[in-house]
Amino acid sequence: MSDDVDEIATPEPAAGELVDRDGGQPGEWLPPAAAALRLGVSERTLWRMVRAGRYHKRTERGRAEVLVPLPDDSATTPDGVLPAVTLAPDTALTLAIVDELRRQREQDTDTIVRQAEELGRLRSEIETERRQADSDRQRLTAERDAARAELEARHGAPWWRRIFG
Repeated sequence: MSDDVDEIATPEPAAGELVDRDGGQPGEWLPPAAAALRLGVSERTLWRMVRAGRYHKRTERGRAEVLVPLPDDSATTPDGVLPAVTLAPDTALTLAIVDELRRQREQDTDTIVRQAEELGRLRSEIETERRQADSDRQRLTAERDAARAELEARHGAPWWRRIFG
């Protein structure tokens, strides 16, 4: 008999599934962004914590998931409900900045839409004016040619055309 101990393979839980390994604290497999939000840290800090061994990571169908422990029973209210997540000050500031950036993006988008509409209107006006100018140029050229022809018919060819041919 060998010294190797046969291990029983247990299926990995699905994302969001609660697990309790080796009698430890139960946890939930979450995508990194949700895990970071739940823990009140940035994703970058979460990955540092995973590398340091504080949290477990797995890859399911090409997507990373992090095992986030559930709070202990003492953290629940008397009716068994988990309290709301308290955000770290830097997380609250980050969310405020994100909200401000979204508001600014919406304002910028509105400005861009108005400017695009104005550009379309101005292009239309320019095209109308260009057509009118072309029409006027053709009309004036025709009038000039008609006036020359009438002068030549009345007075004959100009002196320079008679001399130089």
